[in-house]
Amino acid sequence: MSASNYYIPKTEYPDILDLVLQRILEYIFKLVYPEEEFTPENKRKRLIIADFDSGDEVAIRRSIETHFNSNAVFPFTAYNIGDEEQVEQKSHLQKYGEWYVPEFNMAVSSIPHAITIPMVTFYNTPYDWRRFSSISALDDFNLTRLWVPCYFNDVLTKFPIDIDFTISKGSYAFRYDEMLKTGNIYDLNHSMRIFYHKFVLAMPSQVSGTGKQIPAPIYPVENIEVALQELNDRENLTNSSNFLIKKINIPSNPRVTSSSPTASETNVDKEFVSIITTFDTSMDQTTLLNNIDIIPYFSSDKTLSDDGKTLVIDPTEALFANTEYEILINTKALSADELPLEEDFSLKFVTGE
Repeated sequence: MSASNYYIPKTEYPDILDLVLQRILEYIFKLVYPEEEFTPENKRKRLIIADFDSGDEVAIRRSIETHFNSNAVFPFTAYNIGDEEQVEQKSHLQKYGEWYVPEFNMAVSSIPHAITIPMVTFYNTPYDWRRFSSISALDDFNLTRLWVPCYFNDVLTKFPIDIDFTISKGSYAFRYDEMLKTGNIYDLNHSMRIFYHKFVLAMPSQVSGTGKQIPAPIYPVENIEVALQELNDRENLTNSSNFLIKKINIPSNPRVTSSSPTASETNVDKEFVSIITTFDTSMDQTTLLNNIDIIPYFSSDKTLSDDGKTLVIDPTEALFANTEYEILINTKALSADELPLEEDFSLKFVTGE
């Protein structure tokens, strides 16, 4: 099998998967190569298809060698597209759905899927490798959701994809070092697991000879950034919800809506205070109660309401007078939909005499 089979990217993917790949590659490119513009030429230089099937080191070496001989550009990122899997249980996205959307004039079905994208970035200097290692530790590599813009029946809309990153030091460096004779090569694995909906669209007004609805195309956008900005502007101006997301009712990350005492409240009763925190959605009791910090610490009873939306912390002893306390809830606390808290929550208050 020739090396070119591992190097030439496949472009004939189903519409939704193709859109997902475009969005992922654009996001990764901007994280790893922030000084460069995401153009087709730069994409060809920096992102290559490689065969990551188990044990096939020869295939990976061929893809790297082909890239090096033709472009001689470091750093670069090798990736592969795994097989699509239909997800039986919901991830961060909703289960199956079917509806008619008058805004699109389409019958729409949504089916949750998942796909794994193995991805390794190669560097030829330890400085660049350490720099990327630092970048991968930031929140940008810990996100759970990206938005993918697209055209459904000429209507600009968007749908979400959820991402689980796996970051690890690579294991190929010394093999490539010996083969390419170009000095040390440093690699970092930043593979990901993508959860998304595959949308099946049909035009109700167009019927084939068998009586079945004719599938409608899903068009990509010319520029992802421009399309997302346009959608954001529309939402800011009209306060209208996204047609597609509204229909499939995909849950958002939970957040705190109110608290008692209120933030920075003073002269709080040290004898009879109950700290009450309200969320906009039901929370998972185990992950919530395990991710609360109290500074300075006091013993307490913690309870979550039956609907999962109200947390009550009752001190089991009087608090210190004239003392600032802080209640912290971190993003490891999950909603009932298994989504992390939107951001770390901090509530500070001061007790009275």
